Amino acid sequence: MTNKDLFYAIHECQDEYIVEVIEDELNQRDTFFYNRRKQGVLKIAVVALICIIAFGTGVSALAAVSDPFRNWLIKLFDGDKVTMLYTNDKDNHVISLEDSMLIAGEKESFVYRYHIEKEEEVVDQVYTIQDDHLSLLTINKFKGNYDGDPFEFQYVRKGKEIFAFHYQGSVSQVFSVTEGDDVYIDLYKLDETRDIVEKECIARLNLQTGKMKKISNDHMICNFVMSPNGKVLLCNHRSDKYWSSFDLKTGIEKKVKGIDGYAHSDEIYFQDDRHILTLGEEVWDGNQQLYYSTYKIDLQKGKIMEEYKDNGEIHMEWSYKWKNKVLKLSNITNGDSFEMKDIKNEIYPLDEQGDYVLFGNLENEDSMYLVNLKKKTYKKLDIPKQFYSDIEIHLAISEKKLLVTNGKQAYLVDISEF
Repeated sequence: MTNKDLFYAIHECQDEYIVEVIEDELNQRDTFFYNRRKQGVLKIAVVALICIIAFGTGVSALAAVSDPFRNWLIKLFDGDKVTMLYTNDKDNHVISLEDSMLIAGEKESFVYRYHIEKEEEVVDQVYTIQDDHLSLLTINKFKGNYDGDPFEFQYVRKGKEIFAFHYQGSVSQVFSVTEGDDVYIDLYKLDETRDIVEKECIARLNLQTGKMKKISNDHMICNFVMSPNGKVLLCNHRSDKYWSSFDLKTGIEKKVKGIDGYAHSDEIYFQDDRHILTLGEEVWDGNQQLYYSTYKIDLQKGKIMEEYKDNGEIHMEWSYKWKNKVLKLSNITNGDSFEMKDIKNEIYPLDEQGDYVLFGNLENEDSMYLVNLKKKTYKKLDIPKQFYSDIEIHLAISEKKLLVTNGKQAYLVDISEF
């Protein structure tokens, strides 16, 4: 019996209470969700005045026709944008989010269930968000070797992205962007003591044929940051304290001027595959350091193109300032700005993904705002006190949905028009 059949059957009983409840429930079935990010997940947990930012969630059974938590979401986001989360397995399990589930991904959202074994995270199942449900993905395994040292990893794929896990042997990292069946990986080899990395390289491999080709030398003992579409790797040669760009098509590596040798990956923001923003010169007032400027660097030319006399706290691109109940957000590269008015308490970014930023104040749980930088819009999230200790909010980037849970119920919220 479908939901609609059930509605009509009960409607014939003329029980106004049952009709109201079922109608309310059916109105919500076409809406829903929320999400988290690790290398690509956003999770905000507001716990007793503390927001815990992460990307994790979990799955368990749920049975509820109508409840205050759902009603609050419907009122906040409009009923046709809120849908209860479920899986597309044979039982159509309804889902809540717990600590046994996390979300990974850069442009896609991979929701995975795991358990801890010998203090390590072991992935059991991986889902992807599809429409208003979670779809189970098939886990694959790849085995290879680097100069005689074996390695293996497991993975799932969606679109042009791969989520790899359970690394064993000489593989250090599988980069997220795919080109057909080809992926890029970071391989390493230890010396005889098994304590020091003797050599390291970047290789391209085909997941279907198993064919692998080294595209760099064996001296890439680096930390890496991949550009958004997988064209370039930024390489931090940590022992020599400099950065280079490595073109994944041509295999050409160039030193890049302007990036501090000690810069962290979160101090580098790709505007596109060839241009980045990073911290520039220190700005001082006497003996007091005020802030850093920002460099725009062309990776093809390997040099600084522009310097901005400010720095952004959001994506290295946007700065913000709160004064007299007004929060002003400004783009340091193009001068765009907008204001959020009547902000009673000072707020700051709790997490951000893509164009979306969650602003809040850890000491004032009522001060929570969802901001769209591209559209210059914002929405206050008035969280009822009874949900403060349990609510979690995650952002699914490509799906443009929030995954919202109170630990017992989980819903998807469509924010594509926000």
